[in-house]
Amino acid sequence: MAFKETVVDYLKKRGVQVSRVEQDGDNESIVCHVPQSDNIKVANLRDVMEKALNVAVLQSDSFGMNVVIVESNDLE
Repeated sequence: MAFKETVVDYLKKRGVQVSRVEQDGDNESIVCHVPQSDNIKVANLRDVMEKALNVAVLQSDSFGMNVVIVESNDLE
């Protein structure tokens, strides 16, 4: 399964609604747009998700968008 699908599937199976995903090519770095109401869910999943998927997770609400940035720890 591709990085994007793996991350989105992981979030959705844990009750996080992902409305849109931005990815440049096949990079293992994506931006998932989520509702503000799911921020607590993401915060609670963060540590486990980072270990399970070997990723770094950052939440941001800059520029009027509520997003979760997920990037593989294997990127150079």
